[in-house]
Amino acid sequence: AIDKRNGKVYVTDTSNFRVQVFDQDGKFLMKVGGVGDTPGAFTRPKGLGIDSEGNVYVADAAFNNVQMFDENGRLLLYFGGIGKSPGFFLMPAGLSVDEKDRVYVADSLNGRVQVFQYFSEKWKKENPEEYKKYFLGDTFGK
Repeated sequence: AIDKRNGKVYVTDTSNFRVQVFDQDGKFLMKVGGVGDTPGAFTRPKGLGIDSEGNVYVADAAFNNVQMFDENGRLLLYFGGIGKSPGFFLMPAGLSVDEKDRVYVADSLNGRVQVFQYFSEKWKKENPEEYKKYFLGDTFGK
């Protein structure tokens, strides 16, 4: 995924349990994550996307979750877990973020796509009376 704000390129490096970040010229800048079983680490990072504020979302197929990092690689939150209910996953393998910052997660073994929206500080400024800092989700498929 490419951060449209600054051109940084984010690549999942599944075999090394991390996300690598490069500048527009291909120079390595930093890594996000690493092997482990705690929040902020990965076991099978697959899909990733970047929202308009530079937050990076990474689907981990083995943890069955999505982790959200800021542009400096600091873990902000994570959600999901193993299951069939809305908000849970069975091997999320793909992830994309659209122009409205909706996060689409391909929940492969559940045969569906789930859509989430994070209400950020930007959203709060635009909608102060409705602000709640959490994700809303919907499920398409089974």
